[in-house]
Amino acid sequence: MKCPHQNIQFCPLYVASHMANGHGCDDGRLGEGECAVARGQSYERSVAALSVVEPRLVAELRFSEEAKASKEQRARNMALNRIH
Repeated sequence: MKCPHQNIQFCPLYVASHMANGHGCDDGRLGEGECAVARGQSYERSVAALSVVEPRLVAELRFSEEAKASKEQRARNMALNRIH
C-alpha cells in the first residue's frame, strides 16, 4: 500500500513527520523513496493515534483536501456544461 493521498500536502502523517509529535510516516527510511505506510505501517491506526494528539490537524487537512476536490469537480462540471 502507498499513501492514499494524491497530494501528500493533505496527508496528516506526512505533515506530522515534520512535527515533533512522533506520529508521522517517517520511519527513518524515507530516503528509500517511500514512507512507512508503503512498508506496512497501518495508515488507519497511525491516523487514529495522531488524531488523539493532533485532532485539529487531522480535521483541517481532511477539510482542505475535500474542499480542493470539490472545487476541481465543480470546475470540471462547468467545463463539461460549457458554463464557464
